Amino acid sequence: MTNIINKVYTINDLRDWLISNQSNGLSEYCITPTRAYALISNPCARVTDPAIVVAFDEDNAIGYSAVYADEHLIGNTKGRFFWGTTEWIEPQYRGKGVAGKMMRALKEAVGENIYIGLDSSIASIKLDQKQGSFIQWYDRTRFNFVSHDSLKGIVLSRYIERCNKNALNSLTQFDFQNEYVRFIDESTYQFIAKHAQNDVFIRQREMLNWMLQYPFYVGTHKDAKARKDICEFGCYKEEYNLDAIKVIVANEIAGFYIISRTNKEQVLRYFYYDEKYKNEVFASVTLNLLKPDIERIRFISNELQEYMHQHGINHLNKKSYYDKIALTLPPGMIVGEKLHIQGGDGDMFC
Repeated sequence: MTNIINKVYTINDLRDWLISNQSNGLSEYCITPTRAYALISNPCARVTDPAIVVAFDEDNAIGYSAVYADEHLIGNTKGRFFWGTTEWIEPQYRGKGVAGKMMRALKEAVGENIYIGLDSSIASIKLDQKQGSFIQWYDRTRFNFVSHDSLKGIVLSRYIERCNKNALNSLTQFDFQNEYVRFIDESTYQFIAKHAQNDVFIRQREMLNWMLQYPFYVGTHKDAKARKDICEFGCYKEEYNLDAIKVIVANEIAGFYIISRTNKEQVLRYFYYDEKYKNEVFASVTLNLLKPDIERIRFISNELQEYMHQHGINHLNKKSYYDKIALTLPPGMIVGEKLHIQGGDGDMFC
C-alpha cells in the first residue's frame, strides 16, 4: 500500500500511447482504444487537458478513472466542464482510501470546480459526496417487455407483444417521414437549441456530431471469435447501433432524436420536438423504440411515458419502473430543479 502512486495522463499522453504506440504506462486495461480514440478526437479537448488517472501499485495498474472536456456556450449551464466517464479499483484495494486519493488527483488536475458526473455508480456517488460534491437526482423510465423467468412470465410477455403490435399499428396513421442522418447541420442544431430551453445542458453542435461519429461502443455482430475486452469499461457489444433521426412533417423539421441499441435494449438519448407536431414525433419515437425483438427500453420523458400509456403500450411493470440517476455537481454549483436532463448527457450518449 505504501508504493501506490497516481499518475495523470493528458490528451497528448493518450495520443502518444494510442497512435504512436509509446510505452508510458497506459494499456487496454485502463482504457479501450475505441474510447481513447474518441477522447483524443473530442472537439473541446486541448492537448494539455487531463484525460485519465491510473493508480499503480509498483508497476501494476490497479485502478483508473477517465474524463473528457465539454463546453456549453448557450442555455442554462454555460462554461467548460469535465465529465467523469469511468472509474474502477481492483476489489482487493477497495475500502482502503485508494479510490479517494485517485479521484482527488484527477479532480485537482482538471479543476475541482468544473468536474461533473452523471449516472455514476453508488460507490462513486458516495465517494464524490465525501469529497464535497452535491448530488441531484432524476428519474429515468424503464419498460421491460420480456420475462424468461417462468412460464407465467413467458405467457405474459407474449400477451404484451400482441397488445403492443396492435398499438404500434395504430400509430402508423400519423403522417410523417423519418430522415436518418449521420451529422447535425446548422438548421437542425438551431431546432435543437430552440426546443432545449428547459434542459440543464445544451451541447454544441460539434459535440453532438462528435458523439455520433465517435461512440464508445463497437458492435461485434455476434461474432463468436470476436476478441474479448480487457478493460472493465469495455467497448464490445454483440449488437450496437446509434441512430440520429429527423422527423419531417409538411416539409419542415418537427422533431429530432437519437436512439442507441445495445443488444436487446434501446435507449432514447436525445429528444426534441415542436409542440404542434407532438403526436407525429411521439409516434415516430415510439415506433422506433419498440422494435419487434427489443426486450427493454429506457428514456427520460414523462410526456413520452404518458403518451405510450394513452396509446396502449403495455409492459411487464404494473407501474412504470424508474432508475434513479445522479447528477454530480461541484460544491456551490446549483441547477434548477425543474430543468431537464437528457438521456445522452454526460457520457450516456452511447
